Amino acid sequence: MTSLNRLLLLSLACLVALPALAPAAHAAPDRERNKKAPVVAIFPFKVLNKDDKFQHLGEGAAEAIINKIVNDKALRIVEESQLDKAINALARNQSGAFEEESYLTIGQMVDARYVVIGSVQVAGEQVALNGRLLEVETRQLLAAERVVKPYNDVLGGYDELAARLLSKMTFHLAQRVAGGDSADEIAVRQLIEEAKAFDPMFPPGTDAGGKPIGKDPGKALAIYNKAVLRDPKNGVAQLALGHAQSRASATLASTDPTRAQNVLKDAVEHLRTATKIDGGNPFAWTELGRCEGRLGNHSMAKVAFQRAIDIDNNYVAAHYGIAIAHLNLGELPAARAAALKAQQSGEARAGDLLANIEQAIAAQKSKENPTK
Repeated sequence: MTSLNRLLLLSLACLVALPALAPAAHAAPDRERNKKAPVVAIFPFKVLNKDDKFQHLGEGAAEAIINKIVNDKALRIVEESQLDKAINALARNQSGAFEEESYLTIGQMVDARYVVIGSVQVAGEQVALNGRLLEVETRQLLAAERVVKPYNDVLGGYDELAARLLSKMTFHLAQRVAGGDSADEIAVRQLIEEAKAFDPMFPPGTDAGGKPIGKDPGKALAIYNKAVLRDPKNGVAQLALGHAQSRASATLASTDPTRAQNVLKDAVEHLRTATKIDGGNPFAWTELGRCEGRLGNHSMAKVAFQRAIDIDNNYVAAHYGIAIAHLNLGELPAARAAALKAQQSGEARAGDLLANIEQAIAAQKSKENPTK
């Protein structure tokens, strides 16, 4: 594994331990971002009785919770039309009844933070209401509430269950904000972990059933892109997407040069953003330098490699990269010095690079002192 790959592994792994790798000024949750009320997707409760006369109770439970949330104004409800579209889209690709994971998938499709599902059962003169509160980003069950009321007081049961679930949602939201966490940070962390399972750079992963997950660079790229769309201010997401695009561009170079060039330009933009968010990451600067060099922007590549060296003078890949940049700019003594540094630090490719630099120096001297 190259030093570049090792540092990317470390950079992405840091997201699990440290939700934000931005400078201290960005470490706290973005308060402007959190001012927007989180979204809740509420599904009709499943009626466990087969009698047609009880089927309306499931809709009633959902409506009561919706009304409670609308009146409270701390959260927002997914519009019914938007929810129906997501349900229909998932139903077309799924056979059988919806399970908990299906509802979480729909919640993710409609960008909801919470999902509320439940059941209603009438037994004699009693009605039992069971509600479950799930957090979409973490896939966690946050609350399971049960209310039993006389059948003739089913409306009171609705209100009590709705109040309990709303209390759990607002309490959990307050804990997230107080703890320095945010829905965007949680979602990005989840998305990057998901992308790593498909990214060939990372060790093979397994799904929930223990089956191996096949590597799919295109799918990994799409998920990294989703992470950036979810939170453009997340430096790790920008870095992961830029690096994935850089690799995709190299793969496309032989079959579709035009597309490869466009993907590489996109990579540069994301890597530049990553370095603005976290200017102390030598891997981000080095990868930016490599992409700039591939675009022929050798002066900008040199600046990026130098920034990486300033951060970590022992970062071998940056010394190797700046040697190439110096060579392409005709700065041969500086190229030789950088290549020697890379070679002394264990860069296997530095020997061939040094040979090319020496040839260029010899050719330059020959031009300066032509033989008669």
